[in-house]
Amino acid sequence: MGGIKSVRDADLAHLPNRIRELRLQNGYSLEDLAKRIPGQSTTFQTLQKLETGQIRLTDGHMARIAVALTVHPIELLRDAPGATPAAAVATLEPEERALVTGVRAMPGAERRKVLATLRAAWPEYFHAPAA
Repeated sequence: MGGIKSVRDADLAHLPNRIRELRLQNGYSLEDLAKRIPGQSTTFQTLQKLETGQIRLTDGHMARIAVALTVHPIELLRDAPGATPAAAVATLEPEERALVTGVRAMPGAERRKVLATLRAAWPEYFHAPAA
């Protein structure tokens, strides 16, 4: 049992992030990015502290910043030693990325319904997990 089941379970404070890198790739200043972030106001000072790890990067921050940068939230994290989640997401075809992003955004009950439908329609591709 145990282990990280979601971003909420991870201690994101100790994971390096790519916010600055992605912000600069898009040509945004801290102020530009702050204005693009939806929802509650995020100041450029907060972004600067998030980029440098001075304050904890929460899953809420990740979701809003990812929208502003048009990336999946996991792409904001640097790959941890021995793990490559961002690299794995980056290798997905557009259709695969759309599926993963959509399914991850669903509530758990809806996700289970979609998976059950896929397993019923295409059992050769969607195997039930081993017990």
